[in-house]
Amino acid sequence: MRFYRVLLIGMLLSAVAFGGCVQRTSSKGQALTTDVQTKHVIYAEGRAKLVVGDKALLDNLALTNVHFGKVGNFTRATVTLQNLADTYYHIEWNVQWLDREGFPVESYSVWQQEDMTPNMLQPVKFVGKHPDAWGFVINVRML
Repeated sequence: MRFYRVLLIGMLLSAVAFGGCVQRTSSKGQALTTDVQTKHVIYAEGRAKLVVGDKALLDNLALTNVHFGKVGNFTRATVTLQNLADTYYHIEWNVQWLDREGFPVESYSVWQQEDMTPNMLQPVKFVGKHPDAWGFVINVRML
């Protein structure tokens, strides 16, 4: 009896630990992971991730044209933020560079403001100023 009680408690704890994320696909065809606890949606394209902090942006902002290169010992990236909606958004974004294991290698960059007109494509360029920088997360929120 004690064994089954421990087994049941273990199953419940694992359900809580692993049940916080829900995998789905957006109407635009991108893979999404919704973190139920923080309500952020994470768009992932290889080494690049886009974290959207507002419900209004969930299916209306995309990360496209992701390219990586080298500048000396540093990694550089160019991406395009795309407003998929017919709505004007005043947003701000910042970048955090990650190493190959997904751990931060430098602090967040300064928040940059953008005015995203309907269906706009906004090219963005940035450099990871740490030799271990490999991938990044762009955090976007509405103003």
